[in-house]
Amino acid sequence: MASQFDKLQKFPSIVDSVVDCLDKAILTGELPLGARLSEQSLAEGLGVSRGPLREALRRLEGRHLIVRVHNLGARVTSFTKEDISQLLTIREALEGVAARCAAERMSDEEIADLATLATTGLDGSRKKQQPGFAVYHQSLDHDFHYRIIQGSRNSRLMDILLKDTFYLLRIYRYRFKLVDSSNRAPQASAEHRAILEAISARNPEAAENAMRNHLRNANAHIIQNFDPVLASSENQNSGPYSDRRNVRQAGKSAS
Repeated sequence: MASQFDKLQKFPSIVDSVVDCLDKAILTGELPLGARLSEQSLAEGLGVSRGPLREALRRLEGRHLIVRVHNLGARVTSFTKEDISQLLTIREALEGVAARCAAERMSDEEIADLATLATTGLDGSRKKQQPGFAVYHQSLDHDFHYRIIQGSRNSRLMDILLKDTFYLLRIYRYRFKLVDSSNRAPQASAEHRAILEAISARNPEAAENAMRNHLRNANAHIIQNFDPVLASSENQNSGPYSDRRNVRQAGKSAS
């Protein structure tokens, strides 16, 4: 996999570009969980000045992907099994409400797009023109749950789910699926179709029940098979900032 730091893509602003690169680097493990961040090293690696980088870090802090520790500076977040359990409990309740709202408010075009996602195999069996498994789960546009949350048209609900829980859970979901993609895939696919059918039928109660059932099963599976390695700095992809010794050394010069 090419380094997220090799080249910035063209986006509406340089800050958006930096946010996107750092988000993907954290998701894939190129920036290890718990690692100290050096503004100087990041700015040099991304080829940007400190100003856009600092704004990008603030945005990622708002997503809880970065935390600031007193006297230690900024670090990539890390989480425990208890953290995951608490987030999953919140997710089950609130995404059920999101599905209820989506059944009433999503447009026909949005539901058609959702149907395309629901019929895309979760086991990696995709058509050649479709993105690979890793790329697929990096992209928010290809996230079934993200589309439903957006389709709820409830700004308060979106703030809670997308800012407070979504990005943290996305890290673990992404890594967990890479090592466990086939175990629950058939059942998860069927559950997605049930959610889609309820939303397509404009049945809010059925949509909420289907979503809560899906997340209850998924959450139980995740907790039962929780692997602390996936939620730690171990088992990271290689990259210019994946060596924790280098990160610690770079952190000493962070401003």
